[in-house]
Amino acid sequence: MAADLKSEVTNFLNKCDDLKSCRFIVAPTKIRELLQSIAASRELCRFFSDLTKDFDYNTAKTNCFVCVTDGTTRKNRLVISGEVNFRLAFTFCLLVEIDKQIINLNDLLSRYFFVDGSYYSSYQMFVEDVIAPMADIIKQCYSAVLVSNDMSERRVAYIDSGVTNTMSLIETAVAAEKYNIETSQIPPDDRISGDIMLTEIESAVRRSDFKVASTILCGYNYYLQYYGFVSEDFRKLVSLIDEYKGQQQK
Repeated sequence: MAADLKSEVTNFLNKCDDLKSCRFIVAPTKIRELLQSIAASRELCRFFSDLTKDFDYNTAKTNCFVCVTDGTTRKNRLVISGEVNFRLAFTFCLLVEIDKQIINLNDLLSRYFFVDGSYYSSYQMFVEDVIAPMADIIKQCYSAVLVSNDMSERRVAYIDSGVTNTMSLIETAVAAEKYNIETSQIPPDDRISGDIMLTEIESAVRRSDFKVASTILCGYNYYLQYYGFVSEDFRKLVSLIDEYKGQQQK
């Protein structure tokens, strides 16, 4: 199952890369292929379905399609900001409307991504502002899945290899815990929260800010308890952080 999910997410990211590198004239075809890669994946289909279930796209459009002032010049711009869930849901709905030709891509580019009058430059701005951020978020959400087909085997092999770098073991433990969350029954929206907390824990430990790390660890523990999720990897992570803290204080 993990191998299948890795293949599905990789396929989605490859379709994003195709969109980023193609000529704008074939972009509608590439957008359709990207959406098809979501439809072909049970996990991604469920993920985006949950994101958009109660999403008010029409209201979101009024907030994202804006007019900004650049010095003395007023320009129309598409600004997708806010929480991760909002950005993913909006981008998905936008791509669906382009695919259904509710929104004409050429009109969108010339009106909201105008650069120098060329579609090439406008399209490059479109992929940088719309496609690349979506790909980056999905890559982060499924980072543990992309690292290995079997994270548990990777973790055992890593520890058994005699590696003594505690920070490296912490990185592996974080990746393993992210994998546990991504393959759990926790709702997709809330899995993102767990992934973000784990990333922040690793970041705090890396800069030896153990007070912040401890605070986030406490919050993450409550997060696990809320969903009744028991994680041996989390216990190992806490132990490794305590060990690393002791090493840093010597």
